Amino acid sequence: MQEKPLIMFDFDGVIVDTLGISYGITTEVNSEISLPEYQQLFNGNISEAVKNMVAPKLHPDFHGRYKEETRTLVVPENIRELLKRLSARFTLAIISGSQTSTIKDIIEREGVADCFSDVLGYDVDSSKVVRIKMMLDQYGVEPNQTIFITDTSGDVYEAHECGVSSIAVTWGFQSRNTLADAKPFLFVESVAELESGILGFFSGTIEE
Repeated sequence: MQEKPLIMFDFDGVIVDTLGISYGITTEVNSEISLPEYQQLFNGNISEAVKNMVAPKLHPDFHGRYKEETRTLVVPENIRELLKRLSARFTLAIISGSQTSTIKDIIEREGVADCFSDVLGYDVDSSKVVRIKMMLDQYGVEPNQTIFITDTSGDVYEAHECGVSSIAVTWGFQSRNTLADAKPFLFVESVAELESGILGFFSGTIEE
């Protein structure tokens, strides 16, 4: 039986600031793509969006370049402390479009690996729907008893497909206006608001 409630986190844009890194790598093979055009790719599943489009082209070694560019990436202190507080009360998992091994390297280096029970990168399955359902099954959690923390409308849609609500942070890959179309459970504009939102969701004091 699951003793702690489950919280699922996106990684890029939520825990670490990688928009500039990811966009920069993409422009290595797509020099004409603008930042707003790149951000629009996250309106759906990013793996499918890039794979199914003629342009922009898929970088032949995106994840290798990402690993190189994130060797000195830092988890902000306020997020690090939040994760430590949350992990004392909740089971935390990462569901990300980045590579599992690279995420593990970063969180280990940044001293927050112990906060997470699971890390499921794109290499586990390109669909976040599949990975969210894996976590629900693994921990015996009903969809309405967990929350997904993300920064992209594509993630919100995939969580909705699983019956899971999302908290959308506004400091990541997409703006609040873009995220609004996906109808997340809650918007938060600071780490303090994120903590309050999570606690409010699980206590039932914040309702959709």
